[in-house]
Amino acid sequence: MRLDSFFEDVAAQSISELDRGSENAESRAHWIVIRDSLGVERSRVSGKEGEIDVGEVLASHLANGCDAAAFVVHVSGDSEYLMAQALIADPREFDVRRAEVYRGDAGIRLGPWRHVIN
Repeated sequence: MRLDSFFEDVAAQSISELDRGSENAESRAHWIVIRDSLGVERSRVSGKEGEIDVGEVLASHLANGCDAAAFVVHVSGDSEYLMAQALIADPREFDVRRAEVYRGDAGIRLGPWRHVIN
């Protein structure tokens, strides 16, 4: 599996999460997206962002058999975007990417994932 492929999964799951929470979107909501042998799932994460050891959370998902895991933060305000940290198991790769969120009559869409760390 490659990171680009997993970021497509992260985008699809994140659009669903944003659509689900559009009426009461939190300004810094966060969730986990995982891919394993059963498919792709997402789950909201409780707790304050600074209190979560993202690297440990992602590594523990991979240690428990996931193929990939991502921690996604939704930031809204003057601009709206997602920031995602992703880790895949084989080959072991990590990346941080950002995607702009666009809302319109046709619904919610994401711009392309842009590398934050080069």
